[in-house]
Amino acid sequence: MALESLEDLIRALREHPEWREPLLEALLPERYRQLPERTDRLEEAIIRVSERLERLIEENDRRFRELAERQAATDHQIAQIAERQEELATRVIQLTARVDDLTVRLEQLTARVDDLTVRLEQLTARVDTLTARMDALVERVGLMQ
Repeated sequence: MALESLEDLIRALREHPEWREPLLEALLPERYRQLPERTDRLEEAIIRVSERLERLIEENDRRFRELAERQAATDHQIAQIAERQEELATRVIQLTARVDDLTVRLEQLTARVDDLTVRLEQLTARVDTLTARMDALVERVGLMQ
């Protein structure tokens, strides 16, 4: 069998598949013959990396959802605290007004007590005067008898 063209070589390789491997060994260096095996290993590594990446993405998504839920809960708590703080501020304002009112009333009461104290002192002085006069009168009447 004479090989005169590339088509003859291709036909001969189809008729004799056992010639292919020795021909490849003669034509290609070792590293090129290892390409299919290396490609298979590379594909397997890419699959493993892709699977790992997918798991990491899912884990990351889960963590972001949890974080978003926590943030929403925290926002709700902050809103509740702000609302409670407003209520407390309103109550402090109301209590301050009541304390101011009570202070005014206490000052008025203190003035009245001070006035009553002065009057009581005046009344005590008058009673003492009357008592002294009565004692003197009783003594005089008693002497007359």
